[in-house]
Amino acid sequence: MPWLRHPGSRRRRGSHRLALALWLARAGVRARVVEREPSPPRTSRAIAVQARTLELYRQLGIADDAVERGRPLEALNFWLHGEKAAPRSFR
Repeated sequence: MPWLRHPGSRRRRGSHRLALALWLARAGVRARVVEREPSPPRTSRAIAVQARTLELYRQLGIADDAVERGRPLEALNFWLHGEKAAPRSFR
């Protein structure tokens, strides 16, 4: 199985590696995504899926499933210098 490394993978996080693996799988190429951290993060790293991401998911045939499995955004907290600066409820 070939190993692929994004030039910025040491400093960047996000779904770009997973998206690449999905596209490779669609093309019949086996790929493995390896997470450097020993466990999942305890806090959210994303609050929404961008429209362009949904377009790519639709091309892969997984957009409807991704939206169905998502969770509605109920509240959001903005922090500034370690203090809650702007709580926002969407209920």
